[in-house]
Amino acid sequence: MKLLLSFVVVFFVGIVVGYAQYESSSPSIPRQEFFNPAFNAYKNHGSFNAMFRQQWANSGAHTPEMFAANLFVPTKKYGLGLGGTIVSEDIGLRVVNTVTASVSQGMRIGHNAYLAAGIGLGLKLESYQRSKIKAYPEVDFSDVKMNQSHPVVKLGLMGLFGYNFVGVSSSLRVNDQDFDFTYLTGVDFVAGRVFVLNYDFAFRTTLVGKYYKQTRYNISAGEIEDEFVSPVIDWSVSCLMYDKIWLSAGVRFDQAITSMVNYRLNDQLNIGMKYEIGIGSGYNRFNSQGLYLTYNFKRKKQKRGYTFYKGVFGHTSRWKKSLNEYMY
Repeated sequence: MKLLLSFVVVFFVGIVVGYAQYESSSPSIPRQEFFNPAFNAYKNHGSFNAMFRQQWANSGAHTPEMFAANLFVPTKKYGLGLGGTIVSEDIGLRVVNTVTASVSQGMRIGHNAYLAAGIGLGLKLESYQRSKIKAYPEVDFSDVKMNQSHPVVKLGLMGLFGYNFVGVSSSLRVNDQDFDFTYLTGVDFVAGRVFVLNYDFAFRTTLVGKYYKQTRYNISAGEIEDEFVSPVIDWSVSCLMYDKIWLSAGVRFDQAITSMVNYRLNDQLNIGMKYEIGIGSGYNRFNSQGLYLTYNFKRKKQKRGYTFYKGVFGHTSRWKKSLNEYMY
């Protein structure tokens, strides 16, 4: 198993180095369970996650919307996890739908150090609403192939090291004509640390980075242009109080200031709301709001004095819990 996981790591790093083109239709969504197929690997229970995000700007402008859902089911043997994800985005002239099925595998690599790898296979559909495209009468773009469908492959790694966590993920778009891996469609990086004050209070700081390529259609010239943009960086600090409430504040540099509250209604159900105030300029200046829901199936309530990751964490201090309890 270690040899297989090492091969996955080497293959993933090789792909990242070999292909340098990036794009993403949702560069500012920091919810990793919808992007990294290895993110949920440390759960000892099944879960369903859903989110709705609405972006709004000036009066009269289009309001982009996104809906995402993720289902994770761990197996009882070998630490394998199965998952499925649906992401639907209405960006204005373009609608993007992605459906993937994934599998993840976690293993212990050292004292209090764990690494999980995940792979997902799916389909990405992109369609343009031609009736909403405004152009000069003499411009004919009927021959431009806008609506496309491509198989996609998602790769992800997620590591836990003491109370630190780090993950990286990406999607490979497959050319549907010759089934060649053409380019990466987005790269996500996440890292953070949990600081436990006592059994009732803990802080988590998280850094999320995204690098992508923006594609534009130049109708008058009959060309497709690729415009590289600066990486999107999110930094946030969250506080967990009484194992019930998460209060979060963060900044997406040069784009938005964010705030979020999550409330655990019971051992199974969590709900949350997020609000963003735009601080960017031009097309980057927008506000957004979002709703989140998590339902945990047969979640095991942890006892004081013990931690667990599928039974291998063992004893800890009197009041600290395992890292995965502060992540999900």
